[in-house]
Amino acid sequence: MIEVLKDSDRITESRKVAFSSACRTALYEKFKSRIVHNPSLDRKLVSFQANKQVPFYSWFKYREGFSERLVAYLLQHLKRQPGLLLDPFAGVGSSLFAASALGWQTKGIELLPVGVYAIQARLVAQKINFDEFNTVVNELIKINFANY
Repeated sequence: MIEVLKDSDRITESRKVAFSSACRTALYEKFKSRIVHNPSLDRKLVSFQANKQVPFYSWFKYREGFSERLVAYLLQHLKRQPGLLLDPFAGVGSSLFAASALGWQTKGIELLPVGVYAIQARLVAQKINFDEFNTVVNELIKINFANY
């Protein structure tokens, strides 16, 4: 069913937007002295885009995820000593794997099956011996399967 908004509803929505903008402006004014522009944190770095060229991170596009480089940057600049990282919204595990590569112990919670499967696939992939894998692949390439 489609509901048509009355003019009074539109005015209410308009007031909510104006109130939201006013609150955002007030927060900015309150904290602007603490806001520092960091040119190291560009748009590509703070989104999943930076993972497009990184092995294992690039195999599954997950818009909501962080880039491996962002996680590494934050861990190295905010807390230099490895410890325990808990990611309560693990997604496909970008934060978990990036922190683990830096020596951190990691724990993640993810409810969406796609995220759980991506993390499980990554864990399995990390156990593969790539020299053995390449040997088997090269042997398979030599087989003429047309003879079977």
